[in-house]
Amino acid sequence: STQSTWETGWLQKKTLEMPQKSRVGGDANASTNRHLNPEELDLNIGGLPVTDHKLRDLFHSLDANGNGYLDFNEMKAVYMSMENYGLEPSEREVETSIMRYHNGSGKVTFEEFSCIILAMTQR
Repeated sequence: STQSTWETGWLQKKTLEMPQKSRVGGDANASTNRHLNPEELDLNIGGLPVTDHKLRDLFHSLDANGNGYLDFNEMKAVYMSMENYGLEPSEREVETSIMRYHNGSGKVTFEEFSCIILAMTQR
């Protein structure tokens, strides 16, 4: 029988979505990884906030006047105060790291702040 292009594409997609059996009889897509519990998420190696809740708490504690942003110099001070794994970054390095995620307005939003802090956890 002749299959249409749509049917062929659909069958290929369904085949790719099907779990494949490994040589030992298990699901090749199965993983022994598990979801971390909230306490484990909070305890990352650098002690940096990585959960949305922790990031929001930190941001709101730093946003003392409640205007919804940190000014650029405040963000630089925060960056310098965070764990830098024994390395003292230069002012230029700090500015470059912040500018990677900041739009240059001088006001660091929560979203930009989150990206900056999460990037720090990946170093």
